[in-house]
Amino acid sequence: MIRAVVFDLGGVLVRIHHTWEAAARAVGVSGREMLGRLADYAPLSDYQGGILSEGNYLATLAKDLKCSVQEAGQVHAAILGSDYPGAEDLVNELKALGLPTLCLSNTNELHYQEFFGGRFPVCNALDHLIASHRIEANKPAPEAFQAIQDLLPRSEGEVIFFDDHPGNVAGALEFGWLAKQIDPGDETGADPVAQMREELARLGVLQQL
Repeated sequence: MIRAVVFDLGGVLVRIHHTWEAAARAVGVSGREMLGRLADYAPLSDYQGGILSEGNYLATLAKDLKCSVQEAGQVHAAILGSDYPGAEDLVNELKALGLPTLCLSNTNELHYQEFFGGRFPVCNALDHLIASHRIEANKPAPEAFQAIQDLLPRSEGEVIFFDDHPGNVAGALEFGWLAKQIDPGDETGADPVAQMREELARLGVLQQL
């Protein structure tokens, strides 16, 4: 029996750019040295974990992208896209079944403010959004999963967690949750919401489409 559903945000509920090149291209910052995938950029991880200040992070990003601090801020903002189609509906269906819906995201204050600015309806639908920079712990650290566990009522059943990063999925499994890796569909065209619906149907939470 499932007692709570926990989501990552980027690549699971919200479409994002996963590389610096794609984010920079979106705002016209091109012809620069690019840095590969966001997940591999240590200063972003430090910023999201509350180790690096916003000013120091943007200055470092500007230096590494060989652009101005203002342009670095624009690139950082361009990481975020929009809700995946059907994401808000899925969260609301789960809530209607009486299941807590929570989000555990490695994120930062600049993006956190965006999540609740009306651009991402799925964020407002969630019962809780736990952000790494506010708890000073990035997934897959056990402390990040514990922050969610502390919010859950003491009841029987399993927690199911959806994330697009294999390391985070492995961390959740080690913590004792059920977990499913989601393909964000950037290259494959896969539908993240359909993948979650399929897994939730397999677990008996939702009916098979």
